[in-house]
Amino acid sequence: MIGFHLSFLQAKRACILVHGTWGQGGAWYQKGGDFYTELEKSAGLFVDELISFSWSGQNTVEARRAAGAQLAFEIMKYDDVIVIAHSHGGNVAHCASHYLAQQGAQFYKKIKKLYTLGTPVDRAMQPNMDVIEYVYNMFSFGDLVQPVFNFYERVYPQHERIANISIQFQYRHMDHDEVHHPNIAHWILFIHEFFVRHRQCGFELFDFEKPGKIYFYGGDKDLKYEIDEEREMLLYTDREFIKFMNSDMWRSGKNKK
Repeated sequence: MIGFHLSFLQAKRACILVHGTWGQGGAWYQKGGDFYTELEKSAGLFVDELISFSWSGQNTVEARRAAGAQLAFEIMKYDDVIVIAHSHGGNVAHCASHYLAQQGAQFYKKIKKLYTLGTPVDRAMQPNMDVIEYVYNMFSFGDLVQPVFNFYERVYPQHERIANISIQFQYRHMDHDEVHHPNIAHWILFIHEFFVRHRQCGFELFDFEKPGKIYFYGGDKDLKYEIDEEREMLLYTDREFIKFMNSDMWRSGKNKK
C-alpha cells in the first residue's frame, strides 16, 4: 500500500509531438519515424513518456481550436509537459494553452517548454505565457510555407520568455519539412536544460529578447548559437521576396515559360 501511494504521488512528465496542417499521416512525429526515433534516445533524461498527438490537420481556425482542446485534455494527465510542434501544430499548442488558462491557475506553468518548428506566427493567437513557461520559436528563412503568403509572421513579439531563433543545417537554410530534421531532435531537449542553463556552445550570448540563430551540423557535432545581427534585414528581404512571388508580374512571367 505504501508503495502504491509513492508511485501515485510520483510526478509524471511527458513530451508531446504535434504535427501540422494535413500532417497526421506523416511519419516524423510517430513511433518509428526519424524525428521520433532520434528524440527517443534522449527523452528519458527529461520525461517519462513520449507521445504522438494526432488531430484532423484541417486548415481552419476551428479545427485548430478543437485540436487545442483535445491537446489540453492530454496535457492535463501529466504534471509537467514539453511540447514540440511543427507548423500549425504550434498554433494548436497555443489554443491548448488558452484552454488550460480558462480552467484555472492550477494549470499555470503546466507546459514547461514549447518548441515550435516552422509555426506560422498568428498575431491573433499568441501563446498564453501564464500556462507556458518558455517558448523556443525555431524557424528557417528557407521555409517558404511558414509565412503563408505573408498572412503570418516568422517571429513572435519580444517577450522575456520567448526566444525567436532562426536555424540552419550545415550552413543551409532549411525548408518546411526539414525543420523537423532528426538532428534537431538529437539536440532539442538539451537546448534549454543544458545549453541555455550552462551557457555552452555560444549560448553565453543567449538572451530571450535578442534575435538568435542556431547552426546544426549533423551527427554528434555540437550545435552553435550566435546572435542574429542580420535579423531585421533578413525579415524585410523575406517579406519583399514573398510579396514579389505573390505579384501578378511574377505569375505572368512564370506562365510564359
